[in-house]
Parts: sequence; structure tokens; C-alpha cells
Amino acid sequence: MDCYSCNLESRQRSAVAICRHCGAALCVDHKSEADSYRVGGMRYGCAHQDAGGNGTET
Repeated sequence: MDCYSCNLESRQRSAVAICRHCGAALCVDHKSEADSYRVGGMRYGCAHQDAGGNGTET
């Protein structure tokens, strides 16, 4: 399975995790990015959600 966010950037990297919010497959880099995503100290949704539109894998 390939990383959803990398696929949006026309790259191919193997996924190592699944987003707990939307179920998208994520590589090591994008998993770390999603883990650190905060708005005003609170977690809201996905770090990769706006990159692909609705944040769901199709």
C-alpha cells in the first residue's frame, strides 16, 4: 500500500501507518507530520486532509 499524501505529490512511498481520523495510508514522514498537527494546542482532523480535498482515500 502506498502513502496517500505522497501519491498526491506524484511520489511513491510505502505506507507504514493508517490515519486514525480518516483511514488514509501514510509513510513515515507523513505519519510524523500528522502526529504533530495541532491548531492552538488542540488536534483538529488530519494534517493531510486539505491536500487531497476531503481527506478520504479513494
